[in-house]
Amino acid sequence: MVEAFFVHYPKRVGQVLLVDAPWVFAPAWEVIRPLMRKYAALVRFVSSEQLRKEFFAPDDVPAEFR
Repeated sequence: MVEAFFVHYPKRVGQVLLVDAPWVFAPAWEVIRPLMRKYAALVRFVSSEQLRKEFFAPDDVPAEFR
């Protein structure tokens, strides 16, 4: 399914951010990652602090990430 998405919609997804994901996602990701092959590199687990620093200017931070 993931492969089909990237074949039919190339370059649409540059990165997938999982913000403050529950602890159960990390072990599940270790199982799923090999199935995703090269697309696994697009997925990152980040904290709301990392998201705020890397993707938003100080004046543009949404209320959910303050």
